[in-house]
Amino acid sequence: MKTNILSIVLASTLIAGTASAQIKVTSATGKVKVGLETPANIAQDPLDALRMHVFGPNGDLRTGVKVALGDFGSYPSGGWNVFLGEYGDDDSDQLWLHGKRGTYLTYGGQADHIIGYYDITQGNVFHFNCDVYSYGVALASDARFKTNVENISSALEQLKKLRGVSYNLLPHVLNIANKSGGSQTGNTEAKAGGMGTEKERKDKALLAQMQKDQDQTGPKRLGLIAQEVEKVFPELVKKDSSNYLYVDYIGLIPVMIEGIKEQEELIEVQNAKIKELESRLNSVEGKMIGWFNENNGTDMTDPKAANSYLFQNNPNPFNSTTEITYYVASNIKTATIHIFDMQGNMIKSYPVKGNGKGQVSINGSELKAGMYIYNLVVDGQEADVKRMTLIK
Repeated sequence: MKTNILSIVLASTLIAGTASAQIKVTSATGKVKVGLETPANIAQDPLDALRMHVFGPNGDLRTGVKVALGDFGSYPSGGWNVFLGEYGDDDSDQLWLHGKRGTYLTYGGQADHIIGYYDITQGNVFHFNCDVYSYGVALASDARFKTNVENISSALEQLKKLRGVSYNLLPHVLNIANKSGGSQTGNTEAKAGGMGTEKERKDKALLAQMQKDQDQTGPKRLGLIAQEVEKVFPELVKKDSSNYLYVDYIGLIPVMIEGIKEQEELIEVQNAKIKELESRLNSVEGKMIGWFNENNGTDMTDPKAANSYLFQNNPNPFNSTTEITYYVASNIKTATIHIFDMQGNMIKSYPVKGNGKGQVSINGSELKAGMYIYNLVVDGQEADVKRMTLIK
């Protein structure tokens, strides 16, 4: 009965519309034409690609076309609620998808299956509940857009407080923004009174697979934890109406740039100190060789003691005690470990026994904080030399 009534109403509408030339159904093709048809726009679709053609109020220019969906009203009375149309009143050829309170993109016949949305009640933000692929993204950054510009300080120290993590998104994340207030499931099969057409069955299977894919844990991702970032860079964390947090990762780029510059300055200072220390060490080693040549009458460059050597002290650096391990060949008669400061002055000597491996304990309380050189001298010849650092 309802179907018959609907058919009668539709037929009456078409008849009335045809009479006033506002709605027309082309008998040969079944194309529906809505709006004022003029000689200039009759032949605008020579390939007969359209099933419906809506003409605007400006005749052959076909501009200003708007089709209302639902509770459309006049603009002066606060209307223009929901409609599709051409952007502007000239021939812009731009789609105007308008919702007075926002726009939602959904899939699968359910209002809570949201791909992306813009809702004025959620702020001036477009939300995407999916990954977004693009060949490039450019953000407004002109100096003329900005005020109160200040340098970022202590960037490196702040970055060290962040924790990079790997993670999987929870299965429900893509449906986390259900703002629609209910489900509008389109059950085509039930409406058709059976299993539906082959296309409907394929669509149903496709949607079922999409839902299954969505319910699975996604691929491994890398990122930060918003709650942790908020403690360090609160200006880079945003909160939506549901109190979920979002990180402005792009906003971290200038911080990393300043952090790299600070790190580069530290490296340059350290390199300068290393060069200075190497120069001082070379001077100390030269003084050591001169001291031993002068006091022992031997040539320190003679490789006779190559079978005796030192190990690196452990721990190094040290602040209390450290152990120097050595190896002295069995044919050596005398062996001594000497410690020199950076001015080349010998400040400690430790006679050691030959014939194998041994250790000497160095008490840090007997020395000042700084870098030292220690060597192993066997039978009046320097066998090995190393460096150690005392910190207090």
